[in-house]
Amino acid sequence: MNVAVRTRVASGATAGTPARWLRFLLDSWRQITLKQILVVSLIALLVDAWDVLAWLRMNLQAPWQARAWIVCDNAMIAMGMLLVVAVADRVVPKRWPWWTPYVAGALLGGLLVNLLVTWCFQYLIPLRSMMDAYAKPADLHRMHTLTEVVDGFVTGGVALFTYAWLRRLRLLQSRLHAVQQERVSARRHLAEARLQAMQGHVEPELLIDTLARIEELQGTDATRALHALDALIVYLRAAMPRGQATVPTLGGEMAFVRAYLDVLRNARGETITLQADLPPTAAAAAFPAMVLPCVIRNEVEGLAGRTAPEAALRVEADLAQACLRVRICAVTTDASDRDDDRIKALRVRLTTLYGERARFVRQRKVQGARCDVETLIEIPQ
Repeated sequence: MNVAVRTRVASGATAGTPARWLRFLLDSWRQITLKQILVVSLIALLVDAWDVLAWLRMNLQAPWQARAWIVCDNAMIAMGMLLVVAVADRVVPKRWPWWTPYVAGALLGGLLVNLLVTWCFQYLIPLRSMMDAYAKPADLHRMHTLTEVVDGFVTGGVALFTYAWLRRLRLLQSRLHAVQQERVSARRHLAEARLQAMQGHVEPELLIDTLARIEELQGTDATRALHALDALIVYLRAAMPRGQATVPTLGGEMAFVRAYLDVLRNARGETITLQADLPPTAAAAAFPAMVLPCVIRNEVEGLAGRTAPEAALRVEADLAQACLRVRICAVTTDASDRDDDRIKALRVRLTTLYGERARFVRQRKVQGARCDVETLIEIPQ
């Protein structure tokens, strides 16, 4: 019961010329949708069945011509109802309730259609067998005409109001669904904006420590200082926000992780090995910004300040069945069960972005001084 075209009637439409109203009726008839035809036909079929059964109960010996007359009568009434529905669906009242066009259609359209149908079948069709079934005195004939009009008006009005109520219910459901979709989309855009804002955030401690370390290396090892400065420049370029027009990919996030680890190796002298197994299809797949770097940073930060820091990181990814699976395996000497606010925020934002379709699972296994941490991230594509 969706509306094909919704034309807002101007406030001065009542003063329009008959040609404009005729054009409006013709346009409404051309723009009748399949759903309108099906709904009105179903209602007309039910009304026709009820009318035939009720009439046959009172006229058991009626000929087949009279029964055909009833079917044709109701068919023409259904055509009139369809035109009324097409016009009422296009009219959007400004100062009146939404059901005003349907009431006007039931009063005017229903009355005119029933008068036209009754007059047409009783006076214009020269079938004597039909007229014999309705041969009555003049006063009874007028009463019969009035009864037909009232009967058609009542049945048509009930059918019209049923259609209007169902259509109104459908429109309200569509609006509610649209509002819910807009709210979900707004939350998703907000989560994406927060993740991109995290990308442009460079930790002050890391920047200050790296610059201080580069200054120290200038006097002792100029080559290493130059490498550390180059790594810092690459990291700062990777940390720059790419804008909303650029879709972040797993390969781009992996490049950011490599730049971050290069800064730690050259500036802080930390021993961190990274192995990445990314197929081309997985590297080009869309992946939310700053999810992978935050997980890597969470595993590496526990090593800061240790005497002999060492860590081994392995990132694996595969794209299958419209789902990107990223497995991060970290072998560190940090046995603390750390799940800080950064990881908790990632869980919340992944849920906001993808709902229950996304997974974020962390498992920690401690073996003496060694700690194995495995993080599984599943992102729908």
